[in-house]
Amino acid sequence: MIALSNKPKRYGLRLAVVLPLLAIAAAGCNTTTGSSSNTLFGSGSFTSSTSEPLNPSASETAKWARAWKHNQADIRTTMEYVTRLRALGSSEQALSVLEDSIKANPTSTVLQGEYGKQLANAGELEKASVVLQRAAAAPDSTWQIHSIKGVVMDRMDRHADAQAAYRVALKKSPGEIAVLNNMGLSQAMSGDLESAERTLQMAYGTPQGRAHSRLRQNLALVIGIRGRFEEVKSIVTADLPPQQVEQNISYLRQMLSQPDPWKKLSRLDDNRT
Repeated sequence: MIALSNKPKRYGLRLAVVLPLLAIAAAGCNTTTGSSSNTLFGSGSFTSSTSEPLNPSASETAKWARAWKHNQADIRTTMEYVTRLRALGSSEQALSVLEDSIKANPTSTVLQGEYGKQLANAGELEKASVVLQRAAAAPDSTWQIHSIKGVVMDRMDRHADAQAAYRVALKKSPGEIAVLNNMGLSQAMSGDLESAERTLQMAYGTPQGRAHSRLRQNLALVIGIRGRFEEVKSIVTADLPPQQVEQNISYLRQMLSQPDPWKKLSRLDDNRT
């Protein structure tokens, strides 16, 4: 049996970046445990009609490339092409495609939001924040845009601005667990563990939230930092098969042993696709 120390630790909660921990897309969910990727939490591709292909064929990608060159202003064509470029690891080309499409369709909030997301994934936070601020100000801005804006603000240590963005996202999509997760982590990073626990409990209290082990782990981590280790064990063992219980306990044991667990969290991310 794994013993968790009953002695609460004091952690510094300042963090350079916050990245997603749940594999939740805008249009669907993935309950796989322990996976990570390099995209932002809860963001999804805004208009792509398909899941991102893991191994798109060259002919398929070329088909979308031809369609995009024929009509660079078309949102769906752009998104399908960008999705495949990302899957092939061509992030710089995906950014270039989005830049050209925005020139051809400068009023598209969807393209602006996707461009901001891709800039953030590339580490260009200042530029991403400008693009996302513009997209978020549009009348047709989506909850995803505001959630991505919040993630970028958190990564820039602007936690108050991040939480304001998450609140707007929650007004547009009440109870969205992707946003609640990000809000909870942001509150924890700003030192407000009580609010972080309350927010994560709100997400975890839904059937959808209970289906995601990473949300469970985030909640348990916050409670563990607050020193309630017996409660941590009850959370990570609830409604899970033995193998997943062991995975969750192992994860939390590792996290709680870190001098600053949030630094470890910052290196883990979800596919925000």
